[in-house]
Amino acid sequence: MATPLTLTCALQGYVAHVARRQARRGTFRCNETHCFYVPAPAYERSSRALLLATGSLLLCWTPFLSVSLYEGLSLVVVPVWLSRGSMFLVLSSCAVSPGVTCLTQSRYRVTARVIMSRLLQLCSRPSSASVPDSANQISTTRTSLPGALNAAS
Repeated sequence: MATPLTLTCALQGYVAHVARRQARRGTFRCNETHCFYVPAPAYERSSRALLLATGSLLLCWTPFLSVSLYEGLSLVVVPVWLSRGSMFLVLSSCAVSPGVTCLTQSRYRVTARVIMSRLLQLCSRPSSASVPDSANQISTTRTSLPGALNAAS
C-alpha cells in the first residue's frame, strides 16, 4: 500500500524540483508559428501547486497507512474512531485534490466559478413538478362544444 503512494509523491516532488530549477532560468516555449518567453513565476506557481497537492495527498493517506500497518503487524485492533477517522481522510482526499487544483490554478478557478453558478441557478429554479403547467392540466369544468355535440346536451 505504501509503495504506490511513495512513488507518486517522489515523482511529484521530482517534477516540482525540475520546475523550480527551470523557474530560475526561464525558458522559451514554441508552437507552430512562433516562440515566446515563459517567465519564471509561471513555473514557480505550478511547482507550488504540485507541492501543495503532494502535501495534501500525504496528509490524507499517512494516517490510514499507519493504522493499517499497525493493525496488520501487531494484530491489535485500534479504536473505532481512529480507524473511521483515517478512512474519512482517505475518502476526503478525492475532494481535496480538485479543490487544491482550483485554488492554485487560475483557469480552473474560472471554470469552477462558471460551473458553480450554473449549479446554483439550477438549484434555485422551482422544479417543473411543483409548478403546474396550464397546457398539461385536466379541466374539471364543463365547456360547451360547438356543433352537433352541443345540441345533444
